[in-house]
Amino acid sequence: VWPKCSHFTRQEQGHMAQLCYENTFITVKDAIGSEARARSSPVRTLRRSSPEAFYVASLQRAMGLTPPIPVPTHEPAAVREAEAEAPPASEDVAAASEAEAEKEVAVTSGSLGHPELCFKPCLFMTKGGCPKGGECKFCHLPHQPAKLNSRMRETLNGLCQAEILALVLPYLRAKNVTGADRLLAEMESRLAALPRAGCAVPPSRISQLNRALRRLSFRQLILLSGTRAPAELERLQGLAAGRG
Repeated sequence: VWPKCSHFTRQEQGHMAQLCYENTFITVKDAIGSEARARSSPVRTLRRSSPEAFYVASLQRAMGLTPPIPVPTHEPAAVREAEAEAPPASEDVAAASEAEAEKEVAVTSGSLGHPELCFKPCLFMTKGGCPKGGECKFCHLPHQPAKLNSRMRETLNGLCQAEILALVLPYLRAKNVTGADRLLAEMESRLAALPRAGCAVPPSRISQLNRALRRLSFRQLILLSGTRAPAELERLQGLAAGRG
């Protein structure tokens, strides 16, 4: 007599199966479970970064904490070496400007002693060139705009000769012009012989005048002081040009 149901187990291709005898019939019941896994390891896929990691990485790139990606250069080595050995363009321009300045000083008598002892700038040089060339009595070199406006000239006209000399002499001394000691000594002697009177100009206007006098050249200060010494100024120009 067959039992109503008997159970036997067997393993088939990685599955657990059951043989069940029921009423002279044999049936196979597969075990419930997952399919068989492959024996080899699966291909590893790139792990997706979390939103937090992506946010931190973007902040690091924005703050410059990650090294920049080098940009490949395709220039030949000879070109790079030539660029490294070539002097900067600014040096070439500066050297050319100095050479041009020396040329102008050598051919223009009005440029001798630039910028302290030269004459007024030539107006023709601002228009492309001077037709007189070396015979021009004015300076052909660049000048910084430094002059007294009408208000400052009005203040200067309100001062006496002693007050003007007292204002101008310290700035003349500060110029340190070669060979000017004799001229400055004569001006100081003349100042000592002049009577001193009280200054009627407000101190605020004197302060403004001092700031303007600091920017003037040696020749301009001499002319403002009322000193007539053309021969002495010419001698100082010769010393500045190395002819004294």
